[in-house]
Amino acid sequence: MTTAILVPMPINVALIIVGIAILDVAMSTVIQRTLGNPKKARSIQRKLNRINIEMREMIKNKAPQEHIMAKQKEMMPHFNESMKNSMKPMIVIFPVLLAIYYLLIGVYLSSWQKYVINFIFPMGYKELFIAVVFILGLVVGITIALYDRKKSRMEAMGEEALSDK
Repeated sequence: MTTAILVPMPINVALIIVGIAILDVAMSTVIQRTLGNPKKARSIQRKLNRINIEMREMIKNKAPQEHIMAKQKEMMPHFNESMKNSMKPMIVIFPVLLAIYYLLIGVYLSSWQKYVINFIFPMGYKELFIAVVFILGLVVGITIALYDRKKSRMEAMGEEALSDK
């Protein structure tokens, strides 16, 4: 039985892995923003929110069930479009992530298997890559969500100003 000798990860190895993870998150973000069409997604979300508010009012005012069902049917095409808009980038992003993880990180950099870095708990080069992608992806995702929320409010105010004229 052989025992693996764990060696502290050299800084250059850690930086290369972090760099690859940053490139992966950046590439995924660009693909998502390009294929996902954020302006269209925000528009669909505003429509869904409007219909949802109308539906709640109808339920609150005890509208007939047929009217509520008709409002739900009106909502479905927008919901389906929203789902399609969000899934399209994932069809491209997920295989790219798997290719980077298994091919680049797994095959080409397998000689780094003996290295370990202590970050919350001891992790190897693959775990470091996933941790950086997860944490950075979370930060970028929250930042983009806040940006989109602000942009959506501005677009909604612009639409209201146009409809008031």
